[in-house]
Amino acid sequence: MSYYCTHITDAMAVEWHELVAKSAAAGFHQTFAWAKFKQWENWDSYKIGLFDYDTGRLRGGCIAYSFSCKENTNFIYIPEAPILDYENGDQLFWQWRSLETALHSIVEISAKMRTTHIRMEPRIAKIPSWMLLGWKKSPLNLQPRHTRVIDLEISMEKLLIAMKQKCRYNIRLAEKRKVRVYQAS
Repeated sequence: MSYYCTHITDAMAVEWHELVAKSAAAGFHQTFAWAKFKQWENWDSYKIGLFDYDTGRLRGGCIAYSFSCKENTNFIYIPEAPILDYENGDQLFWQWRSLETALHSIVEISAKMRTTHIRMEPRIAKIPSWMLLGWKKSPLNLQPRHTRVIDLEISMEKLLIAMKQKCRYNIRLAEKRKVRVYQAS
C-alpha cells in the first residue's frame, strides 16, 4: 500500500475528528478547534492528512503548529501526534516516510524562516527505534501521557460520585479551608 500527504480541508473536519477520537496516539491538541485557539496565540497550523493512494481514504496525519521566534527562526510542534498505524509495522514504515517528507516540505515552505527544530509527542508507549533515525529524542515530554475528558454539563453531585474517594475528600477539605476558585478575565 502506498500513501501521500496533502492539506486537510475544513470539508474533511468530521472525518479527521473521527480519526483523532479513535487513535490512541492523539488527543484534543489535534482538533481544528485547538488549531484555531493556537492562532490567537500567534501559532500557525499545518493540517497534514495521510491518504491511501489507491482509495483516497484518510488514514492518518497530524496538525503541526509553527511558532515564530526572534531573528527569523521558528520551531514546529506536533503534540499528541502523528496519527499512524503503529500496530502494523510494514504500513507504519511507509506512512511515516510519507509524513516525514511532508514535514520537511513545511520547513522548505517557510524558507524565509530558519526552523530550529521539530518536536513530536505521540501518546504511545514506545516509538519504534527506526522512526528516530535522523531525529533526537527529547529528554522530556511537554504533554501529559494520560489525560481524562470530563463532561462539565453534568450535575456537581454526579461529577463528585464519579471521582475517587480521596479526590472528593480533598475537594471538601478545600471548601472547609475556604479555598476560592474563580474565572480570571
